[in-house]
Amino acid sequence: SVGPLSGGRHKIGLRERFAAFDTLEAAFASYGRLLTAGRNFRHRLKRYQQHRQLSRLLADLMGADGQPPYATDPAYDTKLLQLIGQANVKAALAMARQRKAA
Repeated sequence: SVGPLSGGRHKIGLRERFAAFDTLEAAFASYGRLLTAGRNFRHRLKRYQQHRQLSRLLADLMGADGQPPYATDPAYDTKLLQLIGQANVKAALAMARQRKAA
């Protein structure tokens, strides 16, 4: 919806498209493809492969490098680090690494 607010500000409504996935694995595979091959993201991954600083990569994904951000949530980096730190996620990542190595 669109309409005026107080102080000369305006309310603007946006309609965005989001992908839907049948499985969590499919969602993560798509996320991985975006970060490794996406037009606005592959150069960030190359830089990360050189500096190996996850916090810097996450800041870049939030637009700190001046490129379009992946995440607009100002707490994206904190939330993602919390998620990565969960035991079940660590176990899933370890299993994925084992499968890749085999």
